[in-house]
Amino acid sequence: MRNPVPGYLQRFYDSISHKDSISLGFQLWVANGAFVNKPVENTDLGLAQFEAHWRPVIIGYLNVVKNIQNNKIIEAFECSNTLLKAMNRIAEKEDDWVLTALKTVVRDLKLLAIDADNEVKNNLSIPEPTEKYIQVAARTINRSFTICLNDKEENKARNKKKAVYFFIAQMYSIYFSLSNYDLAGSVQKACQQKMNELPSLKEIPKGNAISYLYYNSCLCANDGAFEKAYDNLNQALQLIGGAAISIKYKNQQQSILLMLVPITFLITRRLPSQYMLDNFPKVKAMYGDIFKYAKEGNLKNFNVHVKKIEIFLLRKNLYLVFQQIKTLVICRLFKKTYLNIKTLPKIFPIYYQLPLSAFAKALDFANNYTPDSQKMETRRNSGKVNFDLDAAECFVANMIFSGWIKGYISHSKSVVVVSKSQPFPKLVKLV
Repeated sequence: MRNPVPGYLQRFYDSISHKDSISLGFQLWVANGAFVNKPVENTDLGLAQFEAHWRPVIIGYLNVVKNIQNNKIIEAFECSNTLLKAMNRIAEKEDDWVLTALKTVVRDLKLLAIDADNEVKNNLSIPEPTEKYIQVAARTINRSFTICLNDKEENKARNKKKAVYFFIAQMYSIYFSLSNYDLAGSVQKACQQKMNELPSLKEIPKGNAISYLYYNSCLCANDGAFEKAYDNLNQALQLIGGAAISIKYKNQQQSILLMLVPITFLITRRLPSQYMLDNFPKVKAMYGDIFKYAKEGNLKNFNVHVKKIEIFLLRKNLYLVFQQIKTLVICRLFKKTYLNIKTLPKIFPIYYQLPLSAFAKALDFANNYTPDSQKMETRRNSGKVNFDLDAAECFVANMIFSGWIKGYISHSKSVVVVSKSQPFPKLVKLV
């Protein structure tokens, strides 16, 4: 069988001779098909024609392919990591024409790191490394990011800063998978320090802008900066074309909406539209019922559905969002309690002085209500009713602090004294 390496080397030489970024990227893609059913041999053959700094790139690439062919995934990852290091050294010397190739190597390294970690996980005979391979990959990718971020090229057209958002998104995705938000935050901070030197999101490829905005929103949500996350997610959605279905970007749309829907509900009280639920089945499966119960103030069913998707919410940094939505549900419950008290002047002659026990009973009822009247009667008769005054007081205190309730708690009388005119100023109608 004819050795495929010489032909590959000629194509590689042509790519760098003409500074053909697309061709070079293709030559460094592990799935380019150049070696399908053709074993890689003599990886150092014919390298004399190349400048010294390109030789480690070629050898690194051929070794990656060779190890993949031999099903040596961990060795393939290690060679891929060496390859990216060599490409980083190239990127320090060359201008933006190498970016396509640099991005290609980064993508392949990330996939091989995931495969290598899975290999260790699934094969007990392989010694476990001191750290995950994806962590090793992240450090090398971080170097690519730093090179582009600190590019001194004065000509904007040839400056590598245009690729910064691509590398940020790659590192965000890795750090989020490792639940390492501190490192993700450090990347964000480094980017923000040079934001005035970076191109605008309108000047970079749409896919990179969307990924950057999405992951940045995840980080904002983890920090509790929900309004900033809301703005970024909406911006990402508008880049795609809004909530109207995009065939090309539908998966990204759905990922964005899974973040955006609960944050929108928290900030604007707007429920997802029926159009959205009908066309994005995962959004409907996750949130269709839960927001219905939130609107109804059905605390019991709301809690049940949050528990069902708890792992997903934690993974997407949305758990805190739903805890705040839960506070809204409880506030609606407390408002209903207040309105009911106003209709009972004989029992509660001073309607703006609400006993904490009334809120505690409302919480107990909401958490344990069942449409079966016989079961509710049995529960009451069994003495299982539990009025937790401390929990009720804690909720009320937090709502007063947040401005949801206008008033104060009188501990000596165990009552909540609310404003006579507008006791629930921030509780707007859900739409």
